[in-house]
Amino acid sequence: MASQPREEEEEEEESSRRRKKERKGKHVMMKPIPEEEEERRGKKIKKGTEVAHTSTMPFMCDICVEPKPLNESFNIEGCTHFYCTECVIKYVVSKLHDNVTHICCPVSKCPGLLKLEYCCGILPPEVFERWGNALCESVILGFEKFYCPFKDCSALLINDGGEGEGEVMVTQSECPYCNRLFCAQCEVPWHSGIDCAQFQNFDKDERQKEGIMLMELADKKGWKRCPKCRFYVARRSGCDHMRCRCNFSFCYKCGAPDEDNRHKCSKRKH
Repeated sequence: MASQPREEEEEEEESSRRRKKERKGKHVMMKPIPEEEEERRGKKIKKGTEVAHTSTMPFMCDICVEPKPLNESFNIEGCTHFYCTECVIKYVVSKLHDNVTHICCPVSKCPGLLKLEYCCGILPPEVFERWGNALCESVILGFEKFYCPFKDCSALLINDGGEGEGEVMVTQSECPYCNRLFCAQCEVPWHSGIDCAQFQNFDKDERQKEGIMLMELADKKGWKRCPKCRFYVARRSGCDHMRCRCNFSFCYKCGAPDEDNRHKCSKRKH
């Protein structure tokens, strides 16, 4: 009876050894990776490495003639030419400075074109805005556009008043931005009391506010201008024959030359 438990213990040990052997076999027997899959994985790693290397590979910019990373290049639309972004920005700025809004590829006779929307990703905000404003101005006909004459405004305006037959010519107008009056025909601040024809005959220095005020005063006082030196002359008394300080003689009534005092003025009362 004592031998029976002994036999059972031996059977259990044998069974335990077999289970361990089976587990060990399962651990060792791993499924091998097919050669095709291994090759595909290798290509993936190799391709990714190649792309990263290409993005930093330098190229020679034909404008600045300096090596630049490929990720700093900018392709011209419509052709195969490309340059560094810094040079493209400088190229656009130089064209805008020359009042050119239709900007072509730097290569002569190349069909490539730089457009505002195409370049918006690389342009600084101030350059983008300047180009946009220039494009807006270019679509307005030259004779229809002008700027507010007040220097602290200078807004772009359009003269929509007609000058054709049956149309009223616009003169006095108000700037929609600074709300100040100006003359749309003379393109100057409003010259109250002086018509456009008279104003346009004034010298450049007479068109300022002070000059207009002086002319209004001269008209009120009855002063006359010397036809030669353009200085104002005031007659206190005497005849209409006047000799200016520049030694030029003229008729005080009509302004005609009167060197020998023989001028017969049609405005003089006889």
